[in-house]
Amino acid sequence: AQSITIYAPEFFALLGTTGSSEKLFATAIFGVVKFVSALICAFFLVDFIGRKRSLSTGIIIQFVSMLYIAIYLTAVPGISKGEVQSSTAKHAGTGAIAFIYFSGVGWALGWNSIQYLIGTEIFPLRVRSLGTSMIMCVHFANQYGNSKAVPLMLLDGPPGLSPKGTFWFFSAVTLLGLGFVWFFLPETAGKSLEGMDEMFNLPWHIIGRKGAALTA
Repeated sequence: AQSITIYAPEFFALLGTTGSSEKLFATAIFGVVKFVSALICAFFLVDFIGRKRSLSTGIIIQFVSMLYIAIYLTAVPGISKGEVQSSTAKHAGTGAIAFIYFSGVGWALGWNSIQYLIGTEIFPLRVRSLGTSMIMCVHFANQYGNSKAVPLMLLDGPPGLSPKGTFWFFSAVTLLGLGFVWFFLPETAGKSLEGMDEMFNLPWHIIGRKGAALTA
């Protein structure tokens, strides 16, 4: 999500948006979509539907968005090189641009809202400051790595993955994240500190799937 935000003009250009003004306008709209979605999700949806369900739904939206763009760039490779396309391909390209916006909505509902909540809720008080600091350190180190890696990933030849390969990679990483959340992340909404300790004393392989129910 961070790399898509940083390199949004390049991604919109890959999907057929031409002209500097058009790319910047599309990027501005993307920023507004993410901002409004983040406010709505943080203030209303996250507590209403639960942490884990919010995160899973957001990841699914991101995964579908990345997968559509990857399929589109694979089926219409010339679009990223500025080649003239048929009207059908142009309509599909408009859909790919729309999915960039959908990915921002998924990010707002999922990782943007939940990563900070979960980090402050799962740790006992005696290690909460250390645990939260470590999470943020790894988080921003990962963002830095993303911002440096993506321009190389977009290259057609080694060491790049090409534009379509980059989005296939994004899809795979997003799917791995969904698997992690499904199996290992418990629902923490409404849990007291004592309830959280009880949940994390369960066997590690059932905390994510059954922890909340077993400690209700």
